[in-house]
Amino acid sequence: MRKAVCIFFIILFGAVCVVPAAENLILPFEDKGACPFECCTYREWTVNADTVFYYNPRKEEREAFALKKGETVKGLTGVVITLKPGRAMVKKAVTLGLDDQIDVKAGDILDTLHYEGEGVFKFWFRGKIYSDEIPFPGEENDSIKTESAPETIWWVQVQNAKQQTGWSKETDHFDHMDSCE
Repeated sequence: MRKAVCIFFIILFGAVCVVPAAENLILPFEDKGACPFECCTYREWTVNADTVFYYNPRKEEREAFALKKGETVKGLTGVVITLKPGRAMVKKAVTLGLDDQIDVKAGDILDTLHYEGEGVFKFWFRGKIYSDEIPFPGEENDSIKTESAPETIWWVQVQNAKQQTGWSKETDHFDHMDSCE
């Protein structure tokens, strides 16, 4: 509706109209390229269990190929899909954000999207996405108490020895995803 009204005023008066950004988190939220744990890396992995790969993440109707335990693949990229955000409550005012910063106050709610590693979570607050150290679900620090974990699915895209690419959400079927091992 706002967009239609804005277009009407632009046509009628030649005016510029600004439509505010969405304040509500739209689910599922997709974080393309995410690698959601400490030392996570896309490189050569070993398949540790028979695995089926699909043409598209989230669509398991078209099988691209299957690999047997012991074969290797090149991990290309991934996408972490948040189905339901976690919830963290701010207990006292604090500045958050490793890159962009935001001041939050007691009573504010942070929607956690997914774990990024080293205690850092990606989170949604007032229409923007931030990253910072947030306690794990059921834990708290001086400023924040995390009440629930986000529900996520991590899909990874790989390339096999025949140069075929495919997606899997069975991320526990791979070894050597951790560059710190």
